[in-house]
Amino acid sequence: MTLNFPGPYELRINYTTAISGVTLTHQQRLNVRPGTPPSSGTDFSLISVLDNEDDGLALDTVVDEWIALLRPLYSASGNFIDAELWEYSPGTTLAAFRSAYPIALAGSAGGSLQASAQAMYMFRTQEGGTMRINLMESTTGVGSSKAYASLTANEVALVDKVLDTTGGNFFLGRDTSYPYSFTRLHPGNNEALFKKRFRS
Repeated sequence: MTLNFPGPYELRINYTTAISGVTLTHQQRLNVRPGTPPSSGTDFSLISVLDNEDDGLALDTVVDEWIALLRPLYSASGNFIDAELWEYSPGTTLAAFRSAYPIALAGSAGGSLQASAQAMYMFRTQEGGTMRINLMESTTGVGSSKAYASLTANEVALVDKVLDTTGGNFFLGRDTSYPYSFTRLHPGNNEALFKKRFRS
């Protein structure tokens, strides 16, 4: 089996979830491909990342559009803090910090956050690999795996963005190719997160 590494660059979104008086910090990681390698400290607005059509968009806009899709999947007890951009050395897990971008927005869903829950959105990539997007302790409850037809409107909006073939698909699988189809949403419990929340 081919061993795939993160990168070439990674967008790291830091967020918190407050449940029953206990606040935990999470980080969502998404691979991106800048058009021109940015130097350290370059503002997100000056970093252009490429979509599946090789068209560029400013990274702050990419983040803003993505957070707008995540917020309806989190209640006001979930807060999106900031985003970071890291560059990986090819073929390694070694990363160097490049820039950061403040977000400071709370979730907008009406439901409650689900303690220790992990919603895994699974995609197939152009090179035959898989891509996974994780949402930790969102309002998505634990349950059976869901196909596209069974998703809620907010879940559909997230999936459609990831698969946008008209210039909005900016996230890469670890095989460095773009996702082209959605397979399943797996809403379950994360054991490590359960221990962190209830056993520490």
